Amino acid sequence: MEVDTTVLGLSKEEVEKKPYIASMGVYVFKKEILLNLLSVIEHSVVGIRSRINSNVHLKDTVMLGADFYETESEVASLFAEGGVPIGIGENTKIKECIIDKNGRIGKNVIIANSEGVQEADRSTEGFYIRSGVTVVLKNSVIKDGTVI
Repeated sequence: MEVDTTVLGLSKEEVEKKPYIASMGVYVFKKEILLNLLSVIEHSVVGIRSRINSNVHLKDTVMLGADFYETESEVASLFAEGGVPIGIGENTKIKECIIDKNGRIGKNVIIANSEGVQEADRSTEGFYIRSGVTVVLKNSVIKDGTVI
């Protein structure tokens, strides 16, 4: 389907050569290799622009993703300042959780509600629990080593 590609800033000559807008790819993976590269994601939904580091385990979790990407230099700068980049840090285990957009979950974090808390308002710490489900609030930071 042809479209008016002048809206992309193309010249008249380029428009004639490139009248289509599309981006499409087909990706083929060996399951074993993909599982080794990703840690374990079980019964979970991972949203757009999500960053999940190595050895992360997600179970029964919804991760809504992010509104923007952080560059490698921004991530390195955050680490240097002791900050937490958007996404989930390495060696983190999350179960029965909803992670709102732009969530920053550090390394070695456990979110599992192992005590079975049904209701808790810890919004000053970036999360709350409703009906036993932990909800990490939008733009919240869960620091390295936190256990919920």
